[in-house]
Amino acid sequence: VCCVSGGGSGTLTITVNVGGATDESQLRHVRIFINNSKGQLLRKISAREANIEADGNSKTSVWHLYQVTQLQWANNENNLTDKQVINIKHSEQLQWKSQLSKQVIAAAVLPIESMSLLSLWRYSQHLSNNAQASQKYELHLWKKAFAPLACLVMIALALPFAYLQARQGGITMKIFGGVMLGISFVLANHVSGHLGLLHQWKPWLAASVPSLLYTIMAMAAFSWLVKNR
Repeated sequence: VCCVSGGGSGTLTITVNVGGATDESQLRHVRIFINNSKGQLLRKISAREANIEADGNSKTSVWHLYQVTQLQWANNENNLTDKQVINIKHSEQLQWKSQLSKQVIAAAVLPIESMSLLSLWRYSQHLSNNAQASQKYELHLWKKAFAPLACLVMIALALPFAYLQARQGGITMKIFGGVMLGISFVLANHVSGHLGLLHQWKPWLAASVPSLLYTIMAMAAFSWLVKNR
């Protein structure tokens, strides 16, 4: 997880690496890297465990770090040398205020498939605000938003087969064709997502195009059957 904030030495880039999480508030093996505007590492904080609490503001939080090791590099940008001073400090507990809320951290450590619409929206906004690639999360956001539409598309695909009559023969092949048509719709959804990421399509467009195309195809087939049967 990465965020950008202002500091005494100018703009600071804070990167947080988490080894694991028990829940959205309990983290394990946390490493925090703080870089200046030139990308130089100023400070590194390592903690075995961390507990995140809200700081009275949904956009900030207080991190309670346990079994902490701090590495502090000398911040002298006017006279940088290869032999920079490093201060090492060990402590049992440390409080660290962060602009990363517990909701953003939870969204970052959870598998993307298990994230809710709200979590996807929060994390994609966080990535956009910090000039990071958010298209993957925006795509999953729109896919979840269009999930009810996908159900309606599957119903629309089944409508033409309602006019099929068993006495006309070939019912087995027609049912097989309907099943393959449904599978092709699911496959098209996955392919559209990968193509959208590859060609930088708008996330809402990549998520909605297969549903719209298959709905048009189903309605056209249904209209033709109504007119000719």
